[in-house]
Amino acid sequence: MRNATVAEKAREQVANHMRVCLALSKDLVDVYTVAASEPILSEAASFILRNYSNFGLFSTLTNVLDSYSISPGDNGELLVAAFFTRARDLYVNRLSPMSKSQLFPFARRFCPVFSVVDLLSNLFDEQFHSTMLDSLPSVYRMGDTSSPQKLGDVFRRTRMHFNHVIKPADAFNRHGLLSVMARGAGVLGANCQPGYDMIFPFLYETDDLDVKKVGFIIVRVKDSISLKPTGIMKKMDPFALGLFTNDDTVPIIRIVFSLNKKHPSLECMQYDSVSGREAASEHDENGQPLFTSYDLRCAGMGPRLLQPVDEDGAGKEWKSYFRKSKISKDVFLASTDPDVRRSEHPAGGRDRGHYENWVPESHFPSSYKPKAAKTFVRLEIHVAPSAFLLYFTLPLSLVICIVLCHVISVYFDPRVQSTKKRQKTSIVGRGTRLEHVPSLSSLSFRLPRLHAPRLHAHIAHSSMQTQYQHEHRQLGDDVIFYSEH
Repeated sequence: MRNATVAEKAREQVANHMRVCLALSKDLVDVYTVAASEPILSEAASFILRNYSNFGLFSTLTNVLDSYSISPGDNGELLVAAFFTRARDLYVNRLSPMSKSQLFPFARRFCPVFSVVDLLSNLFDEQFHSTMLDSLPSVYRMGDTSSPQKLGDVFRRTRMHFNHVIKPADAFNRHGLLSVMARGAGVLGANCQPGYDMIFPFLYETDDLDVKKVGFIIVRVKDSISLKPTGIMKKMDPFALGLFTNDDTVPIIRIVFSLNKKHPSLECMQYDSVSGREAASEHDENGQPLFTSYDLRCAGMGPRLLQPVDEDGAGKEWKSYFRKSKISKDVFLASTDPDVRRSEHPAGGRDRGHYENWVPESHFPSSYKPKAAKTFVRLEIHVAPSAFLLYFTLPLSLVICIVLCHVISVYFDPRVQSTKKRQKTSIVGRGTRLEHVPSLSSLSFRLPRLHAPRLHAHIAHSSMQTQYQHEHRQLGDDVIFYSEH
């Protein structure tokens, strides 16, 4: 990093053990640092924030993201990771003093251990608890001897612990998740990681670090979710992701978030088939899924959906993060001609303006948004500076000549002169009368057509009533006229 302010902050964090310095450039200007896994430091930070009365998740994140130029993610991935971490802290905060004394006995346990139900009950609002905890498996492994059980009954028998998340350079398998869980961490997906954005591991029906008992919550954050997101869920198949490799499976949870939605909701997914095989990408010889999963779909952020969002009363302000991570369409619409701005962002959307200047209309993407019922005639005139003055002065000279000729012809017309002699009007006083004076508004003339060199016209069809509007833009020696009909 060569930004002096950011580099100074990075050095300060390294000096205070908040980041780890990996390398320096040869000129000692660039500093390469990383936020490594620090479970004890993370627990200390959690303890301070839990006991700080003025703590607000939104204001704290805003300060950190703005100060260090950190992106919240294209779809809010970093926000979801923060929501999970905060839900864990809310669970600890709500423990009774007796429970806390049992949870943190001296010299035995420093970090809290909780169940998946404890975590989700502090992540989602109370009004969704019954719907979530009473849901049956969305995808069910038909070979299991036991009948399908409710989510609350299954995941109360789990154990998990994390107080921070890390982002590895490569994808993790089940053994890697066991090691990460021992450090009290969750996992963010690596760059270009298919299938998930983060994973939170847990142990199923045991306190021992047994790889065969490792389960996980797979999280995906999307910009939009279809009514039946089977395509997304197929890509979250744990066998396709290499998280499960044999028959030693345990029940898992898959959650898809779409934060940028107006109407908040939490839905437990149920598919057409009894086993939910359409939401799995790999099947056994009978075409049935190889695992059991409880699938949830969370749309929006609130109010009364995510507890970490509602706790500090900043529910509506969370939407501002999406304006930071994306180019808003309002940037284009604020222009009198949005397509002029869209032309500067080729292939940047589905609107016509992103394509019309460089792609023939016959090759436009099939999903592009057609232009509103307007026709634009764009004339591109490339002229030299000397010719530019000629094209503007010549029409003006012609108009002046035509007007002068008309005035002269009227002035020397005998009929007009005889009329003037008969008039006895005074040019002084209130009785002044002006009659038989031709009005310029009665004149009509036609300008000659100018033929500009290197003239290119691009015409799009229209159904709009006749309207004339002229816009002019000059860039160097190039002059562009827009004429809208």
